Amino acid sequence: MATYAVPHAPTQPPQHPMPSRRVSVTNQIKLLIAAAILGGPRLKAFSIHDATRQVGVAIGQARYSTRFFVEAGLWDSIGNGVFAPSQSGRDFGMMWESSRDRARGVLAQCFSTMWFHPTLLRELAGGPLPVERLEAALLTDGGGHQQHIKLLRSLLEWLSVAMLIEVGPDGMVAAGSLLTTEPASSAGSDESRMEPGTGSETPLSQAADDPREDPQVETEAKDHAAVPSQRQASVLMELTFEAVRKLAPDEVPAFMKALAHLSQDDQESVLHHCR
Repeated sequence: MATYAVPHAPTQPPQHPMPSRRVSVTNQIKLLIAAAILGGPRLKAFSIHDATRQVGVAIGQARYSTRFFVEAGLWDSIGNGVFAPSQSGRDFGMMWESSRDRARGVLAQCFSTMWFHPTLLRELAGGPLPVERLEAALLTDGGGHQQHIKLLRSLLEWLSVAMLIEVGPDGMVAAGSLLTTEPASSAGSDESRMEPGTGSETPLSQAADDPREDPQVETEAKDHAAVPSQRQASVLMELTFEAVRKLAPDEVPAFMKALAHLSQDDQESVLHHCR
């Protein structure tokens, strides 16, 4: 009796880029931070080998994240495993520890030009919906197949980080606070046109941080008295990053541990995050 081979699921990548499922979103964020440090204020090129060595992930796994970073406008591709952080990518990496709500705003702005943004606006316009329905719409619009469902779930985690969606414990997905924010280019006031990280509040930076992810971060919306201290923290971070950039790779861990030891009794110190 004749037998027939069972057709395999398609193995080609999705039509539009999705983040890697081989590297956790937490480690993908660490890659962006490492790129911001390596690139410095001049947005210098760096090797993916250098970035993965700082984060401690396999280079073969990290490569699956690079296309998504480039398409999102967080990295610029130089070629042959060499990249450079964009200004938005460096802003995100530098802000993530010291001003997470502004970092989320930078990310949301980058994601607003991605292929999935119109899908989110369309599907979530009528209110919360089951996560399976949103996944189906994203798979269709992204040119993917059911085999890409793990990539899609990594994307949903990124969308939560950017506060474009909120996933409830019941599996219902609602529009996040930054999905409905008016783009800066069409806002009316001068303050709303300021770029994140310039010291002025923007509509995207007024969203509160997720207390489950970082319970020690206090809401800073409309707190203009906190701006000078934030600028001081930025100066300290710049000095730290500049010092790290000049060290050999094997000298960085000892340097960061020394800084963390100096700040171990100061919860407000920017160096406290280095531990």
